[in-house]
Amino acid sequence: MAVEDGYAPPMMTLFDGGEEVLKPKAQWDAREFVDSMWNNKAIHVIRCAVDENQYKLIQITRIAKETWDILEVAHEGTEVVRDSKLQVLQTRFETIRMEEHEHFNDFQVRLMDIVNQSHQLDDPYSDRRIK
Repeated sequence: MAVEDGYAPPMMTLFDGGEEVLKPKAQWDAREFVDSMWNNKAIHVIRCAVDENQYKLIQITRIAKETWDILEVAHEGTEVVRDSKLQVLQTRFETIRMEEHEHFNDFQVRLMDIVNQSHQLDDPYSDRRIK
């Protein structure tokens, strides 16, 4: 949930002027502690799973969703970049032909490369389209 929905640290409104500030931990209720715990666990798991270069991108983040979003853009690009990649893959898929002297295994590797890249971008081809 912390990664999908995001997390907002508990806030409170000051009486003089209505300014919102972070709520002191001493005033947190049980739900706020649980939400904070899940956010921290999610960040910890993500940080443990990345290499040193990826860690540098996320080392100062404090919210799991923000951490995840940074990594998502680093790996997949923005939605526009993702769509562009999918269009290129679609064109490659539609125009792929086995070369005259190409071994079938080599052709299959080229085809599966397109299929796998598309799958990584959450747009998998059905088995029916591949066969």
